[in-house]
Amino acid sequence: MKALDLISSSMRLIGALASGEVPTSAEASDALTILNQMLDSWAADRLMVFTITIDEFPLVVNQQVYTYGTGGNFNAPRPARIDRMSIVSLTNPVQPLELPIDYYTDWDWQNIPVKNIQTTLPYAAYDEQAFPFRNISFYPIPTVPVNTRIYHWTQLTQYTVLTTDNLYPPGYIEALRYNLAVRLMAEMPGGYDPVM
Repeated sequence: MKALDLISSSMRLIGALASGEVPTSAEASDALTILNQMLDSWAADRLMVFTITIDEFPLVVNQQVYTYGTGGNFNAPRPARIDRMSIVSLTNPVQPLELPIDYYTDWDWQNIPVKNIQTTLPYAAYDEQAFPFRNISFYPIPTVPVNTRIYHWTQLTQYTVLTTDNLYPPGYIEALRYNLAVRLMAEMPGGYDPVM
């Protein structure tokens, strides 16, 4: 659904537009900002995330810490949340072996007294959850080439312009439409008056 169609539909729900009317460019621009803010907040809510994405990245021999985000060591959009991680052994490239690893909390990481130990395959990863890059440390530090697979929440696509046409799974258009209407009620003059 195009952003402008979604915005117009939500504005009709709150009575800010009549059937067949379109928002002014200022109203549409404001509503687009509100819509993208809503999609951004939904990225942090598991109920709104419809799928998990798996990213795979190579680890560098003898490197422990990697930045994860656009322009980082793991050059992909920074995910809102990581669910789990694995190490992929490349000993047999025909049949790479995926080994789940522990995803350490702050407490787990703090309790490792010596963090620069090396081995062939790491068995844990610690994520500082920093911003704009996540800083992910692998433990122990790998001494052979391996990959990591990161299972993370897939963010809903934001709208870049009013004519952007995004696709969502079944059920999301109605959720977007009604939730945007609730957010627009507070900002759109002439909208629904609950006293009536």
